[in-house]
Amino acid sequence: RLRCLLIVDLKRGKFDHADAGQMHLYLNYAQAHWTHPDENPPVGLILCSEQDDAVARYALDGLPNKVMAAEYR
Repeated sequence: RLRCLLIVDLKRGKFDHADAGQMHLYLNYAQAHWTHPDENPPVGLILCSEQDDAVARYALDGLPNKVMAAEYR
């Protein structure tokens, strides 16, 4: 069990580095206001209609929050 909140952002367009920053903001808010003391930090999932693997890797690596991006059909 993860025992954490999962924040999902569904994008209609291509993944952009700004999407990572936006999700980081969401996760910081969720951790400050919605997370219980016995829970793990929230995790973010960005679902996009298109994804450039290089942009996603460089935008998401090194963030203090756990953020993942994936492409949907």
